[in-house]
Amino acid sequence: MSKFLYFFFLLFFSLLTFNKKIRTFIDEKIENYIYYPYFYIYNEIHSFLYIREKKLEGLKFKLKKHEVPLFVNFPVYYDDFPYPKNLILKGEGQKGDVVVTEGALVGKVLEVNKNFLKVKTVFNEDFKCSLISKYNILSIYQGTGGRFGIVYFYPSWGEINKGDTLYTSGITENFPSGIPAFIVDSIVEKKGEIFFEIYVSPLWKPEKYCFYYVVPPRP
Repeated sequence: MSKFLYFFFLLFFSLLTFNKKIRTFIDEKIENYIYYPYFYIYNEIHSFLYIREKKLEGLKFKLKKHEVPLFVNFPVYYDDFPYPKNLILKGEGQKGDVVVTEGALVGKVLEVNKNFLKVKTVFNEDFKCSLISKYNILSIYQGTGGRFGIVYFYPSWGEINKGDTLYTSGITENFPSGIPAFIVDSIVEKKGEIFFEIYVSPLWKPEKYCFYYVVPPRP
C-alpha cells in the first residue's frame, strides 16, 4: 500500500473509531505523514486531533516532490511554564530550523550547543511570523509572553471568525508554508481602524509531553 493511501486509510479509520487506545496508536503513526518528507497541509487543517474532532471537509494535501531532513528531538527544559518562552531540546538540528509537534508550530531554533537546541517559542515576545488564513489573507503574528498572541495587519474588510486556524504563509524564508499555528480566540473591530485587533492561541500545548520535529525553513 502506498504511503498516500495508507495515510487516508488511517485518517478515515480514526474518524470512525471511538476507542481511545486505537486513536492514540493511529495518532502516533499518522504524525509521520502530516509533515515532511511526504506532505504539507493547507486550508483549514492542523493537528490530527483537531481534524478528527471537527471532521473537516475538503481536506487538501500537496505531495512533496523530494525529501528533506527531519530530526526527532525530545524536551529537557521549559521556562516560564505553562507558557514557555524558550525550550531546550535534545537531539539534532541547526540554527534557524523550524520546530513543530503534533501538527502544530512550536518555534525556531536559536542556538545549537552540541546535541542541545535552544528554541524560541511562539509565546516569546520576540517571536514573529507571517500568517495566512483560509481566506488567503496575510497577517503578522507576535507573541506576548502569555497565553494569547496578537495578529496585526489583518484588514477589517477581510473575513475571519473565532475558531479559524491561521497557518504560516511561507512568503519569507523563515518558515515553510502551510504549518498550522494558531486558533483565533477573539476579534476586535475598532471604529475608524482599517485592521482588526485579533487575539489567538497557539495550537501547541506545552503541558503535553511529546516529541518535537525539527525541519529546515525551506525544503
